Amino acid sequence: MLSGSTFGLALGSYRVLDRINGGSVGVVFLGEHVLLRRRVAIKVLPVDDGVRPDVRERFHAEMRVLASLDHPNVVAAYDAGVLPAPAPGQPALHYLVLELVTGGDLEQYVYEHGRRPVAQACDWGRQAAAGLQAAHDRHLIHRDLKPSNLLLTRHGEVKLVDFGLARQLASTLTQHHALLGSVEFMAPEQSVDPTAVGPAADVYGLGATLFWVLTGQLPFAPGRNVLETLTAIQTGRPRRLRDFRPDVPEQVDELFARMLARNPADRPDAVEVMRGLARFAGPEGPAGVRPGGS
Repeated sequence: MLSGSTFGLALGSYRVLDRINGGSVGVVFLGEHVLLRRRVAIKVLPVDDGVRPDVRERFHAEMRVLASLDHPNVVAAYDAGVLPAPAPGQPALHYLVLELVTGGDLEQYVYEHGRRPVAQACDWGRQAAAGLQAAHDRHLIHRDLKPSNLLLTRHGEVKLVDFGLARQLASTLTQHHALLGSVEFMAPEQSVDPTAVGPAADVYGLGATLFWVLTGQLPFAPGRNVLETLTAIQTGRPRRLRDFRPDVPEQVDELFARMLARNPADRPDAVEVMRGLARFAGPEGPAGVRPGGS
């Protein structure tokens, strides 16, 4: 505004109020519907004319799939649109309007409160697996499961966010050797060919996420560089949960070992994960909240 430019301050029926966070492929803003006064999160991705039309259409198609998901453990998509570029040489703004979740994420919560009790971690994992299964039923793969992509409501519900759509569009979806996702939580097959991953890659990411939530450690010890970390993931054997948490039931330890199996065919699906974790899930929620609500 100070420079005389207001481009991007209004996106369709929404006005931008503040910046929430940003990354290498998009920025998330706090927004508000002009008439309804409903506050939302708006993910904005600048896209230039160099992106192929078929890639852009796939991006839009996956946004439509996400919008069709009506599940308590998936952040709701309310709206989407494109703000044309104001001048030649400037990118158009593709935006996705999402449910605003204000309770923070699992990464933030664990950093602030420490590793979690078994019952609470299993409850979070049960909820996340239920959201994953709803997405997988519609052939939508997350591709970037990690603690910061699991949001908490103020009432302790877990919601999946950021299905990697913006990351896919920015990577044109077809670069076989372009790493998509966070290396520490990435399935072995995804580090080889990110375009060919299926639901089993999400199960691996969830297993690695819950491993960290319970132990504060990663399934593989961090390498000195990315290549060393990738080599360990692709060829090594992940550490066992009970080596760090002897209080974890053997059944949970075994389930995690299967979720982190190198071969995708050896991993359970999201339904089996949900059922396995539900047996050990407890009522504990984030401090000061109670179950129920959104």
